[in-house]
Amino acid sequence: MARHTKMLTMKPMTAARQLVVILGAVFFASSAFAVDSSLHGFENSFTELVFGLSRSIVTVEASRRLPFSRFGSPTDETYTKEYTTGIVVDSGGLILVPARPVLGRDHITVRFDNQVVSAELIAVDYQTELALLRAASTTVVPVRLVDRQTCAGKMVIAVGHAFGFRSSPSLGFCAGIRDDGVMQFSIPHMGSQLGTGVFDLSGCLLGIVTELTTDQPSLPSAVPAHRISAIVNYLLHSGDRQSGFAGIRSQEIEITPGIIIQQAVIPASSGRPHQTIIERGMVVTSVVPASPASRAGLLAGDLIYAVNGMEVNSATGLASLVKQSVPGTALRMDILRQDQQSSISLIVGRKSLNLEGDGMPRDQKARDHLADSIRQMLVKMKNHIRLLENRLDEL
Repeated sequence: MARHTKMLTMKPMTAARQLVVILGAVFFASSAFAVDSSLHGFENSFTELVFGLSRSIVTVEASRRLPFSRFGSPTDETYTKEYTTGIVVDSGGLILVPARPVLGRDHITVRFDNQVVSAELIAVDYQTELALLRAASTTVVPVRLVDRQTCAGKMVIAVGHAFGFRSSPSLGFCAGIRDDGVMQFSIPHMGSQLGTGVFDLSGCLLGIVTELTTDQPSLPSAVPAHRISAIVNYLLHSGDRQSGFAGIRSQEIEITPGIIIQQAVIPASSGRPHQTIIERGMVVTSVVPASPASRAGLLAGDLIYAVNGMEVNSATGLASLVKQSVPGTALRMDILRQDQQSSISLIVGRKSLNLEGDGMPRDQKARDHLADSIRQMLVKMKNHIRLLENRLDEL
């Protein structure tokens, strides 16, 4: 049965303004005493901020019984466990987590400090790949959601489960919002922290990380905070939110000069142009076998320049259009193949999640990227400390 819940807010933190003032003091202090005092103040304010945010962060443990024993005995039971970050969004114990680690699991628990409580899976949003849990009982505090839709250039702090710690913080910057509404951040040592909350320095949630790439783990993408209330309400009252699936990867290109496409014979009285000039589009880079795109006849190298008569401007925009399409919907795609124009009808499929993909750094390549990111962060910290030491020597 659906429950009506109410978003709660925390009292504003005093650490935010202190942090900004102290950051300026660290770099513009005119004496050794001022530098030392500023660094001490920065440490205290940063610790206060992380502690406050950690009250809304939990570690979610999901276990699944394997159908065989790794030890060869039929009486032994073997379980696989996954750990991920959960963001508390309601005082009634509602928690948003990445969907992959909790789907198909036999048992889900939430860890907060010394508490371990059971949780149930309420519903899954396949469009954002977030899942909604309800914990049996918690003493945590819901996050405060930011009320603006942009944060480009501002310093942010990411807090999530990493390396066995529930509230592992990372500093970075907000890069802005993509054309599909997803927020982009630059956080040097994010690692593979799917589900991590990204906050501004006032302690308000900006977004929840849902996308990470192995090649660029320091550039995470997140679902904006202003969409979270609507997502939670939908999952509570309507259950799973389905997502469309096509099975293609594409890359946008610009065409100069544009390609002129002659239209079919059109009556002059209609006022419509007899030709179309294509100046940009999406080149299909790969097609998933047996996918809707494969069944529709799309091939790698095809140029998609319009969908349902509307121009396609970006790969993320095309992916967003497919996601938001109801499974079974027919999309008319206008394409160029070897300079020949044609249209195909693609029947949108239903997106499913691979339960083996849990967003954790299993492969060595992901671990190497994570280690490199941490090394780079340490080098930057050492350089800053060296600069401060030089300034102290000059005083």
